[in-house]
Amino acid sequence: MPHKRKDLNIKGANLWCFVGLIASDGSLSSDVRHIDITSKDGDGGLQKWAHNTNKREQWNLRITSASKKFLEWIQSKIENIIEVKGKLYAQSPTQFKLKYGKMAARVIAEKCYQEGCFGLERKVRLARDCIDSYKGWNKSKTVNLARQ
Repeated sequence: MPHKRKDLNIKGANLWCFVGLIASDGSLSSDVRHIDITSKDGDGGLQKWAHNTNKREQWNLRITSASKKFLEWIQSKIENIIEVKGKLYAQSPTQFKLKYGKMAARVIAEKCYQEGCFGLERKVRLARDCIDSYKGWNKSKTVNLARQ
């Protein structure tokens, strides 16, 4: 019988590769050599819109999953490594959302979408727009501004 791991100690770039595998449900194709990125239990991304009263640009980053435990784990990793806070919401008894506001979304995007990173062009472009749009943002309860 294979030995079961009780703890995963994954850091740095390997952590984000691992997160990508989880976000894609870690699904391998039938040839077991490629990842099938059709998500069954989760999704996420950056979102941009204009606030309906002040018309200022708004951003958020959200991750949805059927696994509350996964979102709690990723939330703790992001808080410990990147030092930003998000909020976990129950959308239904079986669907959960982890959400980060505009300043936290920008910090996460900076860490995940560095120059020359691998990713879908539209997602990389959206992340770069978020990173570049922070001018005038100077107050946040969710970001450790000492590290900025």
